[in-house]
Amino acid sequence: MVKQSIAKLLFLAIPQLLLALFMTIVPALSPLLQKEFSITPAEIGFLTTSIFAGFGISSLLAGKIVDRLSFDKVFFLGHLVLGLFLFLSSLSVSYWQLFLFLFLSGFGDSLITTASAKAVVCWFPEEGRATVSALYKTGFPLGSAIAAVFLPLIALRFSWVGAFRFIGTVFIVWGCLIMKIYQKRAEVQSITVFVNEDKSKKNSLSSFDKQKVYLIGIVGMFFTAIQYCLITYLVIYLVEGQSFSFLRATSLLSIFQLSGIGGRIVLGLSSDFLIKNRNLTLLIAALISWGGILLLILSGSAYLLYLSCILLGFSVVGWVPLWLTIASEAVPSESSGWATGIAMAVQSIGGLIGPPLLGLVIGARKNFDSAFIVLLITASITVAAIGLLKSLSDKEVTMICDEEKGEQSLP
Repeated sequence: MVKQSIAKLLFLAIPQLLLALFMTIVPALSPLLQKEFSITPAEIGFLTTSIFAGFGISSLLAGKIVDRLSFDKVFFLGHLVLGLFLFLSSLSVSYWQLFLFLFLSGFGDSLITTASAKAVVCWFPEEGRATVSALYKTGFPLGSAIAAVFLPLIALRFSWVGAFRFIGTVFIVWGCLIMKIYQKRAEVQSITVFVNEDKSKKNSLSSFDKQKVYLIGIVGMFFTAIQYCLITYLVIYLVEGQSFSFLRATSLLSIFQLSGIGGRIVLGLSSDFLIKNRNLTLLIAALISWGGILLLILSGSAYLLYLSCILLGFSVVGWVPLWLTIASEAVPSESSGWATGIAMAVQSIGGLIGPPLLGLVIGARKNFDSAFIVLLITASITVAAIGLLKSLSDKEVTMICDEEKGEQSLP
């Protein structure tokens, strides 16, 4: 049983590591891409935005595909799509060709992410799912750290084209291995499934369920806006606003990311075994992010800045696996792919509009104080939205209990 659990975690974690290589490929190779296509830093930023846009738009379709097909097939399809479009990206002769192929590759990302959430629901009992999500999601920050060093080395040796083709090949090969390994394990009936995927019986979702899923997406949207705004502007703030050296500023960004790994694990364990309430745990994370932003505004010393970065990393990087678990469990299991897809589509809006809007605020005010106040207001809205989500979930539990009591009282 332990070996099976470890195998399943690896099955989920390795794609996360590969997705980190994919998401880091544009920032890591940006100087080479600028030289190749004669583009500005802003246009480099739009390449990353194109991936996020493709991911968000396709999440709606990805959720439905996961509910109709087995998640192992969707895993394979996601790796194949992503690898294929990375290959096509390497053949780009213009900026807009590269932009289009990266946009389409976001579809593969959404398939892999949605299938992962569905696999957790099907493979693991409810008590422990948030911890499982936290553990396999640590593959992403680990992959980001590897990619920052590894991808430039490949590109310097074989050009940016070689780096794109290498990552594309890895995705296709790993996707084929996933399909082969899963089929072999299925033949010997060694996979324990905690939720039966019955394609013939689909529960019609109530308006209450749909409202809850959209609200979960809105919570993720605000969290994502805060997360990507901090990642985008933290180093600039420390260098220009606090007179930090570039290396010292980037070290704080590293602390921010590493704290997020710890946050993912701690929040997952707390949700499953300590607090035993996912929405309350997410609310605590939002309150920590609110406190971290306030500390960033009031900080008058380097020590307080370090503490602020630790708190913010813990919360605004650590929230993702717990939120994804809440999204996948919001509806009956046969519709969990749809719920995850909808939530991710709404969530991605935060990454698309958050950093540009905050950049406009910084440019208009010529300082970071107003920008941090905007982030503080956003964090306050996040806390309120999670409070509303918790209220809806508590109401649902009460309704279920009342129905069960009514059934027991019937003769």
